[in-house]
Amino acid sequence: MEIIGRVTMATVITSFSQAGYTEYGRRFLETFAEHWPPSVRLIAYTDFPLKHKRAEIRDLNAIPERKEFLARYGESQAAAGKRATPYWRTKDHANGYCYRTDAVRFCHKVFALRAGIWMLGDNEFAWLDADVVT
Repeated sequence: MEIIGRVTMATVITSFSQAGYTEYGRRFLETFAEHWPPSVRLIAYTDFPLKHKRAEIRDLNAIPERKEFLARYGESQAAAGKRATPYWRTKDHANGYCYRTDAVRFCHKVFALRAGIWMLGDNEFAWLDADVVT
């Protein structure tokens, strides 16, 4: 952790797809740039090329563990929440889908956070979903 005067240097990590950028990510970046102090670093992991004045954009596709996970489980119905598993509860799914067991859809967040933490070392960080408006 680096301290400048009374301001602690911290990092916010997030991720979004190209569709997510259109739906909510653009607003996330706009409001972050407008309301967060410059002392807070923003790292956004995306699976498409993007430039932003306030965010460090990193490539989700460059995370080897994510590639390996998707190669192994990307076609799995159970890993995509589309087949009953021992963890499914009837009330959690509708029409044959359970978001709670959709590891394929939500793995990007985990791998982005993990890559960001490894890059930062001991610095302070926070995860914010890209649908957060500040």
